Amino acid sequence: MQDATENSKDELNQKKRSGVSIETMILYDNFARGTRVQGERQDKIMSEINTKLEAKKEEVVEAMRKRRTMEILKERDFLKEKKIREKKETAIHDEVASNLWIRKS
Repeated sequence: MQDATENSKDELNQKKRSGVSIETMILYDNFARGTRVQGERQDKIMSEINTKLEAKKEEVVEAMRKRRTMEILKERDFLKEKKIREKKETAIHDEVASNLWIRKS
């Protein structure tokens, strides 16, 4: 954008030296201003987009953190249930072994 503005200024200066009409010079000036205003608008839009992008990145990071927390909690719950199931199975095996020992005696 700045290159376009600089080029426009250079062209305007050349036209001044070569005897171009006032109307043409006004057109060049309006073009240069329009180019600058358009560049400023685009910069503002890019700034807004970057702000939104950062907010979305934070949302994604938070969602990933929550997902990881849920995975850890599910794993703990699974291990807890597995341990309870193993205790019950051990108790059943102990009961069966005890009954077999009593019958053999």
